[in-house]
Amino acid sequence: MFQEADKDGGGALDMDEFREAMRKIVRDVEDEELDIIFMKVDTNCDGTVDWDEYLNYMLLEYREKDSLQKQSAPVYFPRSLKTVSVPYCEPIVRLQFYPFQVPMMAERTIGGPVGSVSKTRMQPGRYLSISRNGILSYWSETFQLMRSVTLASLTRTLVADMVCLHHLNLLAIASTRRDIEFYDISASKCDRVFSLTVLEGYVSVMDYWSDGHKGVFSFGDMDGCLTVFISFDVSQNGLFDIGAFKLGLNCRIPVSALLKNTSQLHLCFKVALYNNWCQQVRFLPALNAVATCCTSMVLTTLPHSDRAKVHNSTFRLKKAILCFDYSPEVNILVTGGFDRFVRTWDPHITKTSTSLMKGHMSAVVYVAVNGQDNRIVSFSKDKNVRVWDLQECVCLQNLTTRGSDMGRSPISSLYYNKDSNTLILATSFIIGVLYGALDDVYTLNKLKTSHERSVCAALYNSNFKQVVTGCQNGVVSVWDILTGAKVMQFQTSPKKPAEITAMTFDGPKRRLITGSKDGTLRLWNFNNGALLLRLPLLDSNEVTGILYINQRIYVSGWGKRVLWYLDIQEGDEMECSVWNQYHTEDIYSMHAHANKMLVTASYSGDIIIWNLHSGRAFWRFNASESPRPLLPNRVLTSTMVMLERSERPDAFENDLLGDPVKAKEAPCPVSAGASPSPSCSSSDTELSTSRVELADGQNLNGSPPSLHHHSARSPDPNPLSVEELEKPKHAVEKALFLGTRERSPDTAVLLTCMADGYVCAWSIHQQGGLLARFPAVYSEGDFVTSMSTDSQEQMLLTGDRKGYITLWDIKGYCCSSHGERDTAQHRECSVHLRTLIPTYCRIEGKRRIAVERDSEVRDGRRVSLAPPPAAEHLARSPEGRHQPGVCGALPPHCHGQPRP
Repeated sequence: MFQEADKDGGGALDMDEFREAMRKIVRDVEDEELDIIFMKVDTNCDGTVDWDEYLNYMLLEYREKDSLQKQSAPVYFPRSLKTVSVPYCEPIVRLQFYPFQVPMMAERTIGGPVGSVSKTRMQPGRYLSISRNGILSYWSETFQLMRSVTLASLTRTLVADMVCLHHLNLLAIASTRRDIEFYDISASKCDRVFSLTVLEGYVSVMDYWSDGHKGVFSFGDMDGCLTVFISFDVSQNGLFDIGAFKLGLNCRIPVSALLKNTSQLHLCFKVALYNNWCQQVRFLPALNAVATCCTSMVLTTLPHSDRAKVHNSTFRLKKAILCFDYSPEVNILVTGGFDRFVRTWDPHITKTSTSLMKGHMSAVVYVAVNGQDNRIVSFSKDKNVRVWDLQECVCLQNLTTRGSDMGRSPISSLYYNKDSNTLILATSFIIGVLYGALDDVYTLNKLKTSHERSVCAALYNSNFKQVVTGCQNGVVSVWDILTGAKVMQFQTSPKKPAEITAMTFDGPKRRLITGSKDGTLRLWNFNNGALLLRLPLLDSNEVTGILYINQRIYVSGWGKRVLWYLDIQEGDEMECSVWNQYHTEDIYSMHAHANKMLVTASYSGDIIIWNLHSGRAFWRFNASESPRPLLPNRVLTSTMVMLERSERPDAFENDLLGDPVKAKEAPCPVSAGASPSPSCSSSDTELSTSRVELADGQNLNGSPPSLHHHSARSPDPNPLSVEELEKPKHAVEKALFLGTRERSPDTAVLLTCMADGYVCAWSIHQQGGLLARFPAVYSEGDFVTSMSTDSQEQMLLTGDRKGYITLWDIKGYCCSSHGERDTAQHRECSVHLRTLIPTYCRIEGKRRIAVERDSEVRDGRRVSLAPPPAAEHLARSPEGRHQPGVCGALPPHCHGQPRP
């Protein structure tokens, strides 16, 4: 189909040809969906897709999606093993769950049909355990010991098994006395009611099943015989035939009398299956058969009458089968045995198993299958618990209980509660409980997170309507913004996880560029997790900013310098360049203005304005030094000085002394959307000339500093000086250009937020500087960590360290009189920010944001202290005063939560 659609014979399809080829495979699909697929495959943006390119993309996409599905699968037993001490020293031979009896309508409410229990609502009840010497214990659902009862009739015997007949409020206990005794456990009683006696062999295992009407009681003995009692209406006629009770003495009923008695309401039979004792017995209602295992597993079909023939189906292995379970949801049998394999069987195929799972190192003695979750839980003799995926037949979780948790005693009994997803293990001295992940028990009470580690960056891709996030563990996740589902996830540093510190898209938004803490830069096809290119490592310091402008990748970070890569690779080489260093501390933020200017902000409070094309720094701002523009000072180490002197002695001297010819040729600052003016003032030329500074802050030419210039580093060698202590407060966390505004002395084109919690508004004009500053955090001591605006730059959003998001109306804020609209018109067109915040998470701004002074004078320049004007319908404080600027805030507890 690709060849047929390739009309020009070039071996690649353009977008129209690609649509034609795909419509032959999938007809009911819109052009927009096909265009999205085309853009995902065509990452190099050459406008064509060939067959190999398409196949490689699809293979990588499904491989990563399969890996994501396995990684995102929730841990079946997320919490560690809980241990409970047992007040006796004999092994626990059996554990059972005894559900509370609820009315018929309540059962339907809890789980739908009678007898079924909803996965999201566990049926209440209690656990019962019995020791080998006959001590019966009642446990709560959280395994708090409620009471213990010593059964006097079992003191001189050894208990073999116990089964709960919950619909009849009876408890059946088998012992070495060749009797099965039935106890009434309704309310708080534990009285013996009757016994089954004259058993030919010692009972080893028992089972009971009932749906409220039909009841099946079965047991296997040490001679390999299976005995089954069936009552077609157990609630009305009891489990056994009443007519046979006349032969009993003191409520002791001989089993032989029950087997000889015939009745239309009851049915019983006995069949010999093995030459050894039975390991397990269980009635399977979906198959209408009783399953037993010893050296093999046998399915015994229940007859419809006493004259019908009993049919047996045998499942054999070379080594004995020790345990089994059945799932009616998927209709499979699961077995475990001496061969250390967990096998699945089709109930109608006895010759061979359908699949096997390898992993256990010793004999498997217990298996349980949960068909609703497609999971298998197995336990081996070496105290190893494994959780298996039923469809993929792979091990999802491996837990070992050996060691101090369960002691050295062997596990004597296990019980798996499928409704509550709880596995209980018992020994002579202790009970271990593994709680599984349930929606109502565990998951809903735990805060759901999108990443295992803290999220470092988030981007929105309008082409694919996806959100891309990166975390401290080096994992990139791609989310569908319409459904919230994770569609892709990949690791950016597989060998050694490195924190993602910066991300951006390329121009067409087809590729993702990531920067790591180790300085590594990579290009990705984020739709399938394919690594497209690894950029040359020019700086091993942490990357804090990445911008893609005019096919160039601009990078800044803790290396204190700005470097760029040309996104055109010729052969194995990529053109790259490093700009001169003007920062003395780590660069925290970087932003661009109209593809002509660049701003970088650092830890020392320096804000450098760059010419994007030439790479020259022509302004420096620092709110802690002066509200006016400052000269940028180039920073050189002694090695760099000697290198430049040896390589370019003439150019080096010109840079030091300020070559007048070079100064005349220096580019003037260009405003957004305007061409360079041919007639720049002398002050522009003077401020545009770069000066060189050594690492210790002294000018190389020995000339005094500029009028507004102060050394960025203190000459005081004491590391605990006042200036060093004040440095963290001067750090600029974020810098943001307002690209829709024109450059003028009274117009703020640049917004920065400092570590002291203030947002500063700057004019980048030669006669500009700091115009205003206002606190933008919700509580004292916080600082703004993120800033953003809407597309028209009328609304400012700030987020602080505590997680509060605040909305500000900046339309007309710090604008010149020529660009500011009439006040009445501004009020009519004012954005209603308060309506953007849902009512359920809206909170009022704190009064500390209200300022006492409207302005202050610094260095002969008036700086406004008033925050941006608030929306007209802003709520008032309890005292009736407006809370200026704050139109509302989103508290951290409501971020990412659905509206109630």
